[in-house]
Amino acid sequence: MFLIDHVSKAYGSNPVLINATLEVVEGQLSVISGRNGTGKTTLLKIAATLLSPDSGSVIMLDQNGVQFSDQKRLRQRLSYLSHSTFLYDDLTVCENLRLFSNLMHIESEQPIWINLLERFGITNYLDTKVKELSHGTKKKVSLCRNLMKPCTIMLWDEPDSGLDDLSIGTLGELAMEQTQQGKSILLTSHNRSFIESIPCIEYELLDGSLIQKV
Repeated sequence: MFLIDHVSKAYGSNPVLINATLEVVEGQLSVISGRNGTGKTTLLKIAATLLSPDSGSVIMLDQNGVQFSDQKRLRQRLSYLSHSTFLYDDLTVCENLRLFSNLMHIESEQPIWINLLERFGITNYLDTKVKELSHGTKKKVSLCRNLMKPCTIMLWDEPDSGLDDLSIGTLGELAMEQTQQGKSILLTSHNRSFIESIPCIEYELLDGSLIQKV
């Protein structure tokens, strides 16, 4: 279980999050919707331990029910997809993904990223440098890299942004496959058609508070 527990955050005199609380259980897909500028990215950064809240905490329970909240152990179990791709521009797609695979000590007979690139229809870019890719293709490569990381919680900040309709459909399929494997996903989006196309629990971030939609 992953718990965002009464998290508050303000920038100066402007409160962005007010006692935001959300629980994500194993195999669950949760979506945070809301207008731009409402604090969705701030909340996800706090969940990813990249930003400290003014109050509240982020907690995880392991398979044995043991609670922990220290950053190192949380980050080992999280994968985080941000608006920035964090790809190396002067490396090819293959070189970027091979480097990440080596850093994560991912071992398989066939490179794990091949299947992911095939799902998004971009295997023809394997030997292309990242700096030569379109924004949408960079986003797909970034998604592939994120899906490679061994983890239990996946945090995705507007993963559908910049994708064409076909790729958004692929994204939804991959998200469902991850939850069927027992992983939990918390993502942000303001794309109604995408949100309505996936079985999820939706929360709206409104005036700093999370409200579960029914």
